[in-house]
Amino acid sequence: MPEFRCPISLDLMRDLIVRPTGITYDRASIETWLLAAGARTMTTSTCPVTKGDLCGDDLVPNHALRRVIQAWYIANCCRGVERIPTPRVPVMPTQAGDVLPEVEAVERAGDVARCDVAAREVRNPKYEVNGQRSDGQIRSETV
Repeated sequence: MPEFRCPISLDLMRDLIVRPTGITYDRASIETWLLAAGARTMTTSTCPVTKGDLCGDDLVPNHALRRVIQAWYIANCCRGVERIPTPRVPVMPTQAGDVLPEVEAVERAGDVARCDVAAREVRNPKYEVNGQRSDGQIRSETV
């Protein structure tokens, strides 16, 4: 399906990211594009489709299209197409900052059990972005 192909790599998208303009890319492809342009965070690059400004911070997961592609994969699995895994939502710096004071407090207190819990939270946070938890579970919605 051509609609499911990344405009950069032309491969079927697996971890979809959308720009504010509505253009969707595969995360690996657009991150490679941004890194090549030196624009991973605040500096801008040129969008490969619209030729407008592109900033690494204005990319968000496209959960709706990912679900459509996953449904297509499931419907076509008997034809040798494998289902794509649900990608992990990256932790935003502000979210990591929410956990850091707790980690520092338990470290100062020397509480080994709480240190283990805090370390697990840092490794596997369950923050929500657009109703989807970073562990792939969807809140109040059936897929």
